[in-house]
Amino acid sequence: MVSFFKKRKVIALQGFPGIGNVGKLLIDYLVRFYKPEKVKKITSNYLPNIVFVREQNLIEPPQIILYKKSLKDLDLLLLSGNVQPNDDYSAYVISDLISKELAKENVSQLIAFGGIGLPVEPENPKLFIAGTDKQLVEAIKKKYKLKDSFGIVTHISGLAGLVPLSCEKRGISSIIIIAETFANPFYLGIPSTRAALKFVKKYLNLEVNVSKFDKEFTIKTKKKIKAKTEQTPLNEVNDLSYIG
Repeated sequence: MVSFFKKRKVIALQGFPGIGNVGKLLIDYLVRFYKPEKVKKITSNYLPNIVFVREQNLIEPPQIILYKKSLKDLDLLLLSGNVQPNDDYSAYVISDLISKELAKENVSQLIAFGGIGLPVEPENPKLFIAGTDKQLVEAIKKKYKLKDSFGIVTHISGLAGLVPLSCEKRGISSIIIIAETFANPFYLGIPSTRAALKFVKKYLNLEVNVSKFDKEFTIKTKKKIKAKTEQTPLNEVNDLSYIG
């Protein structure tokens, strides 16, 4: 029997901005739900050259934040940020920084989340799996009835793919959960995030309220996103096999 966990049960979940913002939405919701401790904030010259305007007109740099929550059966780390690196070299540098921090926290497994863009909004989004550990990927795919990425997902862009590779060099096993979503830059992949959330709830036996996730997004917000997506032609969306 394949053991899903090695060493201590210190598991990291990762989600960054990308198609449908699937990973970002999932981590943001778990942060609001669990109210974890903020253990690390990463800022770097290798993140985009922008600042964000916050309340009281104050500005802050782009950053990546690592949270920690001690649960009954495991320590859960939640990793997210408000940007992705702009260029290839920066993405590798940031991925290395992240994997170093996860190694310091004795993480035994990383689960990264992303979306794969479709030309139409999926009614029942499918979940695909990839990763760095063959036995782990096959065991999880079989148990949770996930789909093969090979032949469907041609490549994985950004931190969703590079961080798992960097973690492998430090002895951290990784899987990547890829949810079908709508390939439109203004679209929020709420159904896709819900599907990913249901998976991680079962896999880690989390006592997280999935129904409450839907209430985080008001009808007004959904209408705004829908209006923006309808204004963006699909021919402006390139490479539907990209995930991030």
